[in-house]
Amino acid sequence: MSILALERNYIPIDIETRLHACLRRTVSEWLIRKITSFYHIKRSSFYRWLKRFDGTKQIISGSFT
Repeated sequence: MSILALERNYIPIDIETRLHACLRRTVSEWLIRKITSFYHIKRSSFYRWLKRFDGTKQIISGSFT
C-alpha cells in the first residue's frame, strides 16, 4: 500500500465510470439515487459531472475540485 493511498479519503473515479454514470441518467433515465448507490459516489459529485456532461468524454474529464 502506498503512502498516497493512505492520505486520501476517497477513491478516484475514472473517466469511463463518469461517462457511464451520466449516460445512465440521460439515456436510460435511471434515478439519481440508483446511480449513486450503484457507482458508490456522492450525489453532489454526480451532479457536478452531469452539469459538465455533453455526450462526449472530453468535457467530463476535467478537474472536479
